[in-house]
Parts: sequence; C-alpha cells; structure tokens
Amino acid sequence: AGVQADIRTISALGGYALSVVTAVTVQDTHGIHALYELPVDIVVGQLKAIMEDMFPRAIKVGMVRGVESIRALSDEIVACSSVVCDLALVSSRGERLASDDEIAVFMNRMLPRVKVLTLKSADAEVLLGRKVEGIDDMTDMAHRLIALGPEAVLIKGGRGRGKMLTDVLVLEGADEPVFFSSPNVDGWLLHGIGGTLSSAI
Repeated sequence: AGVQADIRTISALGGYALSVVTAVTVQDTHGIHALYELPVDIVVGQLKAIMEDMFPRAIKVGMVRGVESIRALSDEIVACSSVVCDLALVSSRGERLASDDEIAVFMNRMLPRVKVLTLKSADAEVLLGRKVEGIDDMTDMAHRLIALGPEAVLIKGGRGRGKMLTDVLVLEGADEPVFFSSPNVDGWLLHGIGGTLSSAI
C-alpha cells in the first residue's frame, strides 16, 4: 500500500517517482498479513542505482526494517537535503513492527538526516516510551523529536475516538504548534493513507 500510494501521489502532483523496495508484503486494504525483508545489499543497491542515475530532489522514507538496512540507508541519504520520513512502528491493527534495536538505530542514525517526520500517535508512544493522553502530550512529544534532528514533526491523532481528530505540527524555532482538525467520520481511515500524506509533503 505504501509504495503504490507513494507513486500515485508523487505522479499526481507532477513529480517523477523512483522506488526502493525494502520489503515484500502480503497485504490487502485491511492491512499487512505477512512480510519478507529484502537483504540489505539489495536495498542499498537499489538506492545507489537511483542516486547515480537521477539524483532525487527529495526522498521519502517509509517502512524500513532491520538494523543494518536502517544504518546503511541513513548513510546513503545524507547527501539529500530534503528527506521526509513516514515512520511506521505500529501497524494499523496495533501490532508493533520494530524491535528495540531498530528503534535505537533509527533515532540515532535516521532522525538526524530527516527534514520532516510524520508519525501516528501510537508510533510516538513506542518511540518515546510514554502514553499519549491528549494534544498537550502530542505537542510535547513533537518538541522532543525536533530536538533529535528534524526541522518539522507532524504527529497524527487519527486513532482518537472523539468527534474531532487533531494532528499536531511543530516546526523548529516556532513559538507555537499548528493544529489540523477534522471530523471523525466513518470510512476515512484507508490503508496507505500515511504514505499518501508524507509523499504529498
């Protein structure tokens, strides 16, 4: 869902999409049912081929698994100044997708390379080890993540059960966060929606 959403969105906005596949999944519109991580040399080889042929003006990082893959990709994307990362630590069904070691490498190696970080509230909880109870928690967590390197952090509150859903955007150096709210209506939460948003950014 992520790769296809990336390509559709980037193409619709007039960009030329180039893909690096990090894992092969068995999935449908409801979620991921099985996953096979590609070897790190194949993942990095794809990226090197793209970088040598058509250097991208922007890079979007989606789901990356494996400590070595995260470390290697972090090193390869350092030459690109516009990196957007849509972090996926928790599946749409609430299953954890990353180990403690993967999270540690991501925080130490990937985050300092990222310009814009987008993540769900559930991902922020796993990343920072605390519960999100409301907007104040989301804002505080976004500030904590800004301190690790990104210039902008968008925490999505799309799992809320109230009548309104609110996302929080914190920009480096800004005095106040920006809030995006919309009605919580049935049917809006589609598989691949995070990829669509981050690719549009």
